[in-house]
Amino acid sequence: MQKVYLNSRENPIYIDQKPFASGGEGNIYRVVSPSKYTGYVAKIYHNDKRTSQKEQKIRYLVNHPPSSQNPNGHNSVVWVKGIIYNDKGFIGMLMPFAKGDKLVILCTNKIPKKHRQRFERFSFQRPDAFQLRLKVCFNIAVAVYQVHQTQRYVLVDLKPDNILIQPNGLISIVDIDSMEVVENGKVLFPAPVTTPEYTPPEFYKGTQPGKTTIFEPWDLYSMAIIFYKLLFGIHPFASSAKPPYDKLNTLEEKIENGLFVHHPQKKHLLQVVPPPHRRFGSIPGHIQALFIKTFADGHATSALRPSSADWCTAITGRTFLATNRLLPSRVLTLGDIAYTRSVNLPVMKEQSLVPYKPPRPAPLPPAKFSNVSRGITIASIFGAIGLLALVKTPAVFLLPIFTIGILFNQNKSVSTKTRLKRSANNLWIAISRQRYKVKDIRERTYNYASNLQPDIQRLEANQQSLIRKEKQTIDELLRSYYDWVSEKDKLIAAMEVREAEEKKALEEKYPQFKNYEMQKSDNDFLSQQEQQEIKILKKELQDLDTLENSTYPDEIATKEYLRDVAYQLLQHNTDMEMVLKREEKQVDIKIAEAYKKLSHYVRTDRKIASLTIQRQIDRLRNDLNMKKTIIANEFKGRIQQTHEQKRNIIIQKREEINEQIQNTVASAKKQAMNYQNTDLTIFVAAQRMIKIKYDREYQLIMNDGKLKQQKFKQLIQEEQRHTKQKLQELLAKNPSSLETVKQYNHYNKELKKLQQLQNQLVYTRNELEAYSGINFWNYLEKVFGGGS
Repeated sequence: MQKVYLNSRENPIYIDQKPFASGGEGNIYRVVSPSKYTGYVAKIYHNDKRTSQKEQKIRYLVNHPPSSQNPNGHNSVVWVKGIIYNDKGFIGMLMPFAKGDKLVILCTNKIPKKHRQRFERFSFQRPDAFQLRLKVCFNIAVAVYQVHQTQRYVLVDLKPDNILIQPNGLISIVDIDSMEVVENGKVLFPAPVTTPEYTPPEFYKGTQPGKTTIFEPWDLYSMAIIFYKLLFGIHPFASSAKPPYDKLNTLEEKIENGLFVHHPQKKHLLQVVPPPHRRFGSIPGHIQALFIKTFADGHATSALRPSSADWCTAITGRTFLATNRLLPSRVLTLGDIAYTRSVNLPVMKEQSLVPYKPPRPAPLPPAKFSNVSRGITIASIFGAIGLLALVKTPAVFLLPIFTIGILFNQNKSVSTKTRLKRSANNLWIAISRQRYKVKDIRERTYNYASNLQPDIQRLEANQQSLIRKEKQTIDELLRSYYDWVSEKDKLIAAMEVREAEEKKALEEKYPQFKNYEMQKSDNDFLSQQEQQEIKILKKELQDLDTLENSTYPDEIATKEYLRDVAYQLLQHNTDMEMVLKREEKQVDIKIAEAYKKLSHYVRTDRKIASLTIQRQIDRLRNDLNMKKTIIANEFKGRIQQTHEQKRNIIIQKREEINEQIQNTVASAKKQAMNYQNTDLTIFVAAQRMIKIKYDREYQLIMNDGKLKQQKFKQLIQEEQRHTKQKLQELLAKNPSSLETVKQYNHYNKELKKLQQLQNQLVYTRNELEAYSGINFWNYLEKVFGGGS
């Protein structure tokens, strides 16, 4: 053990003799004693790194840690806890021990073999790997946010080698002693190093650590590169380019020229894009947008790069900005979006008629004869002989064989074998018939579909085009909405800062009333009658919250000021039902006329006419479904407008009630106040005005947010309705393709029946093999020969 000192000679600690890890600046040793420091490690610098500037920097870090450290026993940022000395002076620092492996193991297309078992859940082959990796990105963004929130530090050399990860997804940023320390825009301690493949483009334009001041957008660029490698297993600039960029070989050269693989204006300049980049197209659009904003929009303008808070909002739908009021990102979410699914169309291929043969079940053990009493058998024979002797018949010689034959057929094993044989024969007959049926259906289906295959392929291509267009539109809407929500979060956070500053200024002006509002609650100023009135008003607010999302006219009509809205909703629903019933009745009449027309055909033409009329009926029903959808959408728009009218009434009513409550409380306070103290009157009035001012500003933002939320939901729903309607029209124009789907499904159904029958036959034959040794001569030998 080595004896060193923590902060001063009065606090000795002991560390291991040998380091367990080494780096470019020093070695890492475990702390052995005292016990309260055994969860820490000591970083002992090499002799040439033990400078007075390094000591001053470590002391600054100890004295200015991030606000949130060590939550739930885990350190997302492994911060300095103390300075270590020996007898000669400064030698290093003390920091918590961080568990985990370097994040670089998850930043390639395949997890290294020695880590594969522990980190199997993060493998790209796992269906939930993307969501797990996205949570790791969130954890990193939170840690970076903690560092940047101090407004003192820039990590500069942020890379996977400086981040440790555990199999449970927890991360720790290490090597924080190499970060840049900035105070009021002035560099106190520069960052000594950076890694080229994680540096932003301004590095190549002269902004270099140690020479110029580095700001937060530098880290945001490095963080986005880490996120890309973590989510897709490849560097975002890893590709080969066409002229004039074909001579660029290194990643840093491509970063300098902004050759991001998915750059909207530059991706046409790329020659070869490695396959892992394809995963980018399958992630949500608002996540894609953050990468594009970082590497495309933020290439030249660093201020456009998304912050760590923006990443957190995009990943989880909410931010971690600390405010006293609920933020839009926490309450105005759009929920999970279900994209429209395509209709499965058959792609017919020549298939073998050889039926599916399941593996043979293990044969049963050989069956034995049921217990046969030889004495009873022989007694029966001689009894029968005696009986025939009395009647003097010449059949006496045939009787023993006849009697044994009867007993043989009555044996349990023989009857089971007979039953199995009969069952096998019946199954074989059924299989023969089913095989012929499947062959016939298959040939008809294949011939029908083969002629229509170009139409089916064209239909499939059009269908996929519609679905892709829908996804692109919805993803763009989501990106736009969450960008807007993120901006409103920041606006409210800034608003609360202004509110706190105004309150602080007021308290500094009237220091004698600083805690006046805290001395009494509102109820202390109110009479019982006023308290009861406010209680009723608050109950009315709760009712409004319930009615805001209610769709039931009867429930909405409980409030007098909403009865007109409730009547309109009821009228819309009634009108829609009447229109739908009228359309259904008209179609029923046409179908009845079609069936009546069928009865006039003679027997020879009836089959052809039946098929034709059935197609007419199917077309009528398809048209009815389309009309129903159109009618429902039309009335849904009217109903939505009525609900919007209801919301506006509720918002106005809510504002009136809140103002009434505030006026009642203010009036009561004014009456209870000492009117001779003019300063107190001014202080309370000013304090109330500040609260009303910012409450109103907040409410306006939230009301705007609710309208925005409803608008985007409508736009997404409208896009989905439009896609579904286009799909229905597309399929309705291709009835032959739908008929192919039906025939194809019918073929698969009958083929499945054939496979089930064959399974039963195989099992029955295997079971029958267990009884193969049972026959009449073996039975005779068993009876007369004494066999067991």
